[in-house]
Amino acid sequence: MQDQKIKIYSRVGHLHFIDNALGDVIRSYGGRIEGVLEGKPFSVNVGKFWLNLLSRIRVVSRLLRVHRINALRISTTKILIIYMNDIFVYEIPTQALTKVHRFPFTHYVHTQSISVHGGRVVIGEYGNVGRRKSVGVLISLDGGATWSFKSLFEQGVVKNILAVRFDVHDQQYWVFTGDSDSESGIYLFDLEFKLKKTIGTGLAFRAISSFHLADKVIWLTNNPFGTSMVQVYDRRSGAINMGASLPGPVWYSAKLGTDVYCCTAAEDVAGEAGDNVYLLHSCDYLHWDVLYQFKKDGMNKKLFLYGLGTFPQMGEANSKVYLNLDAVEDFDGCVIELQRPFARLFFHSETP
Repeated sequence: MQDQKIKIYSRVGHLHFIDNALGDVIRSYGGRIEGVLEGKPFSVNVGKFWLNLLSRIRVVSRLLRVHRINALRISTTKILIIYMNDIFVYEIPTQALTKVHRFPFTHYVHTQSISVHGGRVVIGEYGNVGRRKSVGVLISLDGGATWSFKSLFEQGVVKNILAVRFDVHDQQYWVFTGDSDSESGIYLFDLEFKLKKTIGTGLAFRAISSFHLADKVIWLTNNPFGTSMVQVYDRRSGAINMGASLPGPVWYSAKLGTDVYCCTAAEDVAGEAGDNVYLLHSCDYLHWDVLYQFKKDGMNKKLFLYGLGTFPQMGEANSKVYLNLDAVEDFDGCVIELQRPFARLFFHSETP
């Protein structure tokens, strides 16, 4: 396939869901969410007017994190929204917005800390939680109508939950925790969230992205203190084998048919892993090619965000891949689109 330039889908706002075939889309501008689902346009606002305006000023938005919002389609008619600690469910047919919970310390969660399977929705607490209280999950068994909270880890055991993944093969929830070596681990819980097994603890088990296949589970580590790796768990033997090294700590991933994508974050890692954001592609979950390399911009990481890319939910038939980019040169705050599939490795070096 010939090289292609990155196309900018949007220079403002955040893309949360897109289905090219159906024309459905969910986008946000600060606390204002709008789009089309099942052919029906909608718009809902969960943020203050002045915060929504500030979200359009990138330097302010990055400093105050006012653009950080989850808007996740949990059914064809319902959207789960997490913004500034508050959790809402929005029903498009009735335009009803219901506040269902408020996390005391969790402002925002990783998209992969939200598990949606059938009518079950589970949200893991993220942030500096475990140093203040126990860490747990918010659970809905009826598609977001009612909710309950379940504590999983006592105060001080883990800092937060990095990911919650429902495994259809073993009918268990895989919970990934962080942040430090002693706080990181992978824990298996049953449907009632009783702990059944600990896969392992330490930085080899610190991950946000994982893939649950019939014979194995693969996770991509998020190691801000060293080299991140592909890790492979054999379901039959229980053995864990280390795979290939990755160019940086992996945060988010997405699957479209046989194509799998992931994105590293420019955290406080020494060398190129801390200076660049890498978009990677795989067809087997084990071997990853770098598609693009984005340079972290010159603004302070702790104050103005790590460099990173996040994937929206995407329709399986999408002919394009979409990525929200933060804190990278030339594309900060942009949503980009790329044709799929990719046939070979190539780097981006042009200014839009």
